[in-house]
Amino acid sequence: MTEGWAAYLRGFLIAASGLAYYLVAHYTSAAGNAGLPAALFGAFPLIAIILALSWRSGRRAVLISACILLVAAFAALWPRLQAHPSWMYFLQHLLGNLLLAYLFGRSLFGGRQALVSYFASFVHRPTMSPRVARYTRQVTVGWTVFFLSVAGVSALLFALAPVESWSVFANLLSLPLIVCMFLGEYLVRRQVIPAHERTSIADSIRAYRMSLGRPGAASEKRR
Repeated sequence: MTEGWAAYLRGFLIAASGLAYYLVAHYTSAAGNAGLPAALFGAFPLIAIILALSWRSGRRAVLISACILLVAAFAALWPRLQAHPSWMYFLQHLLGNLLLAYLFGRSLFGGRQALVSYFASFVHRPTMSPRVARYTRQVTVGWTVFFLSVAGVSALLFALAPVESWSVFANLLSLPLIVCMFLGEYLVRRQVIPAHERTSIADSIRAYRMSLGRPGAASEKRR
């Protein structure tokens, strides 16, 4: 029971932190100016993601070097970013979605196991049926297209619409869109996968958490 409550608490803190980030990002982007704390807050997620990937990757030196270059670029562009903080949040939103699209998309090529199939393998043991394998591969394609679409809409809004409109999309609608995508996929799953092969939302979350203990396995070649 204690471990269960600890997991719920971690989930709540992560969700609360994410919500706080997006609210601060929206306020700072729309306000049109930023102090150093707000600027650092905006740059932190992308740097943290790269560091996390660095720790779990076989190319640790390359990714850590990318982090150092990112921090150096941030320092060099600081006067401009302070005057136009929306650029910092835009680049973070754009690069974050492109990175997610890359992670899902690259697993579809080179004989790799599709990323959603890899997650599903933790609850479809000892083997996964061809129907589930085919479906989870299609879901991987769906998530790739989703993140690419979000990045494209973000770029178009930032270039053509007022920054306030872009900020509403990027900072206030990003999480609801992901939740809608997740729930929509689950509804489709209920229609196309038989009950005895279907997993629940709780199973999906559990599979993702289990996968975190096996870094790099998603890129393994199929036997």
